[in-house]
This record gives sequence, structure tokens and C-alpha cells, in this order.
Amino acid sequence: MIGQSHQFLGNVFDFISPMVYQRMIKKPIGYIHEFTQYLFDLTGKHVVPAIAVKDMPDNLPDGIDAPVLRQEYNQATRLPSTGVCWFSWDGAIEKHKIDIIKRLWAS
Repeated sequence: MIGQSHQFLGNVFDFISPMVYQRMIKKPIGYIHEFTQYLFDLTGKHVVPAIAVKDMPDNLPDGIDAPVLRQEYNQATRLPSTGVCWFSWDGAIEKHKIDIIKRLWAS
């Protein structure tokens, strides 16, 4: 949907870190793992999905609460994922989600 050549990028980089905008493209939370698996199968590279901490664009009401973040985190850390990153830390601060993320990292 974003017009990137994942095969080409897999030949250039050792890690791939896609921003998985599953809510923006109306996909279920399971799409995070599905897309991670797809990229790994396609490239054989380490995949570190980035997951949103708030709904975007900013004019949308934020529906990403603690249970949604936990589900996103669980999907993003399933093998073959090599890790997870949050997008964005500014959004986590703005929406007061730092403690939620801290608990997820500690779990």
C-alpha cells in the first residue's frame, strides 16, 4: 500500500522496521504479526515492527487504550519478530501512556 520494494530494501538493510498502520488501513490487530511474518518470509531479515501509541491523524479521537496497546504489543513481539518499537514517544507522552508502555516492556 505504500509503494516500497521490500525485496530491494531487504538486500540493503539488515533490519526492517515497518510502521504497521493497521488501524489506519482498517486491518485487525493480527495484521501486525501477519505483516511481520510476510516481511520475514520475503526478505529473511530481522523485522522490528513499529506500532502506534495513538490514533492518527491527530484530529481523530484516540481509541488506542491499554488493552489495545497490549494486543498490539503481543502481536508485534511474536516470532519471527526481533523486537518492537513504539511510534511515537511524543504521542505516548501526549496521551499519558508512558506507564502502560513501561508495564508492557517489563512483562
